[in-house]
Amino acid sequence: MKRTVLLIGSMLLSGLTFAKDLPTVEVLKTTFAQQIAKTAYTNCVEQGFTPSVSIVDQQGTLIYFQRGEDTGPHSAKTSFRKAYTAASLKMPTSTLAVFVDMPKFSQLAKMGDDILLLPGGLPITNNGAVIGGIGMSGAPSPEQEEKCAADALATEFN
Repeated sequence: MKRTVLLIGSMLLSGLTFAKDLPTVEVLKTTFAQQIAKTAYTNCVEQGFTPSVSIVDQQGTLIYFQRGEDTGPHSAKTSFRKAYTAASLKMPTSTLAVFVDMPKFSQLAKMGDDILLLPGGLPITNNGAVIGGIGMSGAPSPEQEEKCAADALATEFN
């Protein structure tokens, strides 16, 4: 019995020793995602338009969505795809959109069904790590969507 207790105890302690070597991952909390989305939406409303906003986590899973008033039926999926693309490829979608016309990168748009190479999506970073993505759709231009998102990230991370 004493041997069993010692064996189990040593196994538990060895597990604790290895746990300190595991990497830590920053997580984008839903409440903070909601705050970012609302700030981005408000930025756009102040400019006269109401786009849909999607926030995904670092794995590209939707964690918050806000549909814009009077947006088209496509804006929900488009905003998600922009957020997913920015988070999974770890770059602004406006940067990626430039690559489509380059022969070496022409297949980039065909990587997956949720990849969308249009401006309006930004990675969400904290301490140098991508923790999610924001995507917007339904404004008069994708550049305006990206500016609303960028301004929201600057506000919320300052």
